[in-house]
Order: sequence, then structure tokens, then C-alpha cells
Amino acid sequence: LLQSPKIKCLLKRFQVKFKRRRAGKTDYRARIRLINQDKNKYNTPKYRFVVRQGVLDGGLEIPHSEKRFAGFSKDSKQLDAEGHRKYIYGGHVASNMTGFMEDEPEKYQSLFSLYLKKGLESENLEALYKKVHAATRADPTPKKSEKQLLGFNRYRRAAENKNFLNKKKLNRIQLKTVHFKFTIN
Repeated sequence: LLQSPKIKCLLKRFQVKFKRRRAGKTDYRARIRLINQDKNKYNTPKYRFVVRQGVLDGGLEIPHSEKRFAGFSKDSKQLDAEGHRKYIYGGHVASNMTGFMEDEPEKYQSLFSLYLKKGLESENLEALYKKVHAATRADPTPKKSEKQLLGFNRYRRAAENKNFLNKKKLNRIQLKTVHFKFTIN
């Protein structure tokens, strides 16, 4: 059973939203979503952290604290340069690969299936990262990749299906216009 509200006048009038919500300054639902996910809204967003790390790797001098970097020891309050280098060149991934390969080969096959498909082993990860860093320094402009046109699927997102159907319609229209021009001539 639903409880009836104690004040009936609340149901008889239009209820305005909070002033900050009306002004578009605060999205209260976003805050509630963060709380439900047990997240802290004051954390540094990962994209800012990644950009800062990339800029530092590129050689720009930005004032920052080393406390946030991998390899920093809270006890000694020092940054372990070798540990930091290990994270930059994928050493933590390589150690995970070797650990899973020895302990759980089935899980290793599932977790690192794309690495295995491309022929990457834990030994040659550092060389790959060095090659990638060198290529990025040589030409830092992002490359456009061809998006694969997915077929219609009723379980896929509506936007993807709509995009597929629109492209299919455009192709049909182009074929019909070519056919029409051909029949006129």
C-alpha cells in the first residue's frame, strides 16, 4: 500500500524544481549517481591525469607533485624512477602476463587474447612501447580510422541501427539515381 501524503496541497499545485536546477547550474541526479557508485566527486578525472602524464613524457616542464605517479612510496616520500619507468613501458602488464601464464593458462588465454592474436609476448612489450613513443614523437597528429559499418541487429543500440539503415538507404538512392540517369540516356 502507498502512503498518502500528509499535505494535500503538495498534490494540487505545480512543483517547481530547485533554483539551481532551474538555472541549469546543478544536476542533482548526477551527484546521487556518483554516491550510488561509491565515487568521490573530488577525484582527478582520468583524462586530465593521462594528458598531464603524456605532456610530461613529451618533455614539457609543468609544475606538479610526484605523489600521484606510479612508483611513489608514501613511506620514504620518494619517487622510484625505475618503478615509474616500468609503468610507462608496460612492465606491470608484462608481469601480469607472465603471472597468469604460469598460474592460470586458461585465464591468460581469455584476458590477453588480443595480445596473443597480434603476436605480443611479455618479453617484447617494452620494445613495442618504445616504438609507439618514438612514432608519437615523430608525428603526434591523430590518424582517422575507418569505422566498420555494422549490420542491423535488434539487440544493438538504436543509434547504431539507425546509422546503418540510413547508410543503406543512401546507397539505394544513389543506385536508383544512377539507374534513372542511365535509362534516360
